Amino acid sequence: MQPHPIDFWWDLVFGTSIVLTMVVALVTVLLIHSRIKLKMRQEKVREVQASERKYQELFNNVSDIVYIHDLEGKILSVNTAVEKIVGYTLRDVEENTLFGFTRQQDHGRVREYLTGLRAAEDEIVGVLPLWSPKHQHVLLLEYRSSAIRLNGAAIAARGIARNITDRIRYEHHLERARLKVHALLEEARIAQEKLAQLSQESIRMQEEDRKWISRELHDEIGQYLTAITIDLQILKQEMLVANPALLKRIDDMKQAAEAVLGKIHNFLKEIRPVPLTELGLVNATKSLLEEFSKRTGILFTFHESRIIEKLGEDQKLALYRIIQESLNNIAKHAHATSGIVNIHSDPARVIVDIIDDGLGFDPEKQGKNTGLGIIGMGERVKLAHGELRVISSPGKGTCINVILPLSKD
Repeated sequence: MQPHPIDFWWDLVFGTSIVLTMVVALVTVLLIHSRIKLKMRQEKVREVQASERKYQELFNNVSDIVYIHDLEGKILSVNTAVEKIVGYTLRDVEENTLFGFTRQQDHGRVREYLTGLRAAEDEIVGVLPLWSPKHQHVLLLEYRSSAIRLNGAAIAARGIARNITDRIRYEHHLERARLKVHALLEEARIAQEKLAQLSQESIRMQEEDRKWISRELHDEIGQYLTAITIDLQILKQEMLVANPALLKRIDDMKQAAEAVLGKIHNFLKEIRPVPLTELGLVNATKSLLEEFSKRTGILFTFHESRIIEKLGEDQKLALYRIIQESLNNIAKHAHATSGIVNIHSDPARVIVDIIDDGLGFDPEKQGKNTGLGIIGMGERVKLAHGELRVISSPGKGTCINVILPLSKD
């Protein structure tokens, strides 16, 4: 049976429309896919561009110089900090090498730097001097560089550099100041040593003067006064006619001579060099305190210790003179009724306290008005390598604290 012509054409039209519909749908899908793909690509490009902008902003906003250069020293990339710090433009830098920014005498250091990069496995740190057209002098840049490697071989270097010129200058100033202070301290030390020598010589001369004065008073004036006393006694006995007025005058003269002689003897006891090697410091101090109590009426208690006999001879003499000067100060200023000399020790030191119950004073207010006696005591203690403290307050008496080191022998 033959198909009807109308059916044939109908089938042809229907089939063609279906094919056309499918083709249009396919083309539409392809167009939509292409548009989506293009949009995604554009988004990716925008992301990359944004990332690049952020990188450039970060790269150029770093305050230090960030760089990449090859192993011949040619600058491949650098941030804008180089313009602010050194004064070169980016174009000047990226068309030049490290040798172009350094002086001829510094090229050797550049070569050492590039050689070190080729061999280094880790970051290398150092300082390069770069000429700055901006400042018209050399800047010192501290670098931290590491090699960029391809298949294990170094092909370039990246790093960061910081201007440390001011820091180095300040360090040099500080070092010069330190050396100057050290020199001044050394001068002060030498001056102090000379002062100590002068003080020691002064004290030695003082002791020599005491010996001379003691000898002159005892051997010359003392003998003359003794002779005058004897002559007056003889004159009184040999008078042929008793004359009461003349006898009284002779007795008065004899008493005056004896009184002067007594004062000289007392004075000699204070200034005469003490035979410490014979008496020992304990006995000499005990005798000194007994004489002081008899003369002033101020009763002193002595807590003795034989440990002071282990001090050196110079230390013993210094301590004796300090006790003597302390007693003189107490007699003149303290208005005390009693006192204590207390000696104690530890394994390395002898400690002596000279305490009175007198008026006391404020050492801080005393300040520059400190008496020569206390200053002299301080000098003696220093020469004996010890320490001296004056502890006092108004109405509570005074304590002179002396600390002397014991010999290690």
